[in-house]
Amino acid sequence: MSNSPYIRIDPLGRPITVKFRDAVVASSENALSLKEGDYPAVVYIPRDDVYFEHLTRVDTTSHCPHKGDAVYFRLSAAGEAANEAAWSYETPKAEVGQIAGHVAFYPDHVTIEQG
Repeated sequence: MSNSPYIRIDPLGRPITVKFRDAVVASSENALSLKEGDYPAVVYIPRDDVYFEHLTRVDTTSHCPHKGDAVYFRLSAAGEAANEAAWSYETPKAEVGQIAGHVAFYPDHVTIEQG
């Protein structure tokens, strides 16, 4: 669990598979669920469970006052691509340090299956 009163991080507690154009881009039994304020929960998947042959880092970055600086990835599979479809906080703030080494995906670009 995070040390931030605004953000709660817990183990997802079940397997998850992320697909882009029917290609599996991530599959994990060790994902985290991050709940930030009133926003929907976001699933963060360990980098070891992400298939980076489908991801290419892009130049886009953003800053969150609660989590730190994010980097973004383009997803590609089956001859199609989606820019800025995934992100990661490579060096997050200490309060949310559990998400270091994890990747999250925008649900409007991927299919997320939870078992």
